[in-house]
Amino acid sequence: MNSLRAFVFDVDNTLTPPRRRLEPEMAEVLKNLPVTFHVAAGSDLALVQEQLVEPLQAAGYRGSFDAFVCNGSDRYRFELDGQTRLTSLRSFNLRNHLGASAFQTLMNTLENILNDPTFAIDAPGVRVFGEQIIDRGSMVNFAPIGRPKQMNPEAFANRDAFVVFDERTGYRHRILEHLRTALHGVIRDGGLRITFGGQTSFDIVIEGNDKTFPLRTLTEEGFTDLTYFGDALFEGGNDAAVLQFIAEHQEDQRLRVRAIQVAGWRDTLDQLLDLVQ
Repeated sequence: MNSLRAFVFDVDNTLTPPRRRLEPEMAEVLKNLPVTFHVAAGSDLALVQEQLVEPLQAAGYRGSFDAFVCNGSDRYRFELDGQTRLTSLRSFNLRNHLGASAFQTLMNTLENILNDPTFAIDAPGVRVFGEQIIDRGSMVNFAPIGRPKQMNPEAFANRDAFVVFDERTGYRHRILEHLRTALHGVIRDGGLRITFGGQTSFDIVIEGNDKTFPLRTLTEEGFTDLTYFGDALFEGGNDAAVLQFIAEHQEDQRLRVRAIQVAGWRDTLDQLLDLVQ
């Protein structure tokens, strides 16, 4: 195994189906991957453990990898050897970075959207339940339809109905534009970055404490050949910061970084099978 080469994966809808656990086929590929891999997840540690780590452990994966969670800003190391060992390597605090006043401006802006009839969700089969503003410490996740504590058939059906509504109406695009205008000062002065989070929410992070962080960290630690896989490598997507990193380092002859846009976990599976043959 070449220690200077690594694959870096987004998790939700890249390694796993949306909001679901790792499929057995993907677990087998990751078990036998002849390349070091790490993950850069938009979600928090608990969800990465549920979606990825537990299924990998159950499938017999033995090895270690780093999980850069909350859009890449917090770093953990997982060692799986029949047991799961977890070490915290780095954490970041968005509230402390912004300061109390700017952070409260952010919270107030999100609350105002939830109370604004202009942004009411008016779609058959879609209802709001669960937490809508989730402070994860290093980032804030904003979910207008709410984030249920437990995903059950009803919650999945509600999620699917919202995705159809969002694609038909451009609902999240309208909110994204509003947020970037309303929070212009915080974006300018505090380095706030607002992107789509998965299929239903928004991820609010700080520039540099996003998915550029794992790539920057890995290159600083000696990796010279990185391939990033993500389903949101588009304007407004939470993987798009990776493209910024690549653009900033394209003249560096010592470093090779590329990004692969995938359409879902099956596409990732096909891409991996082609790359490692």
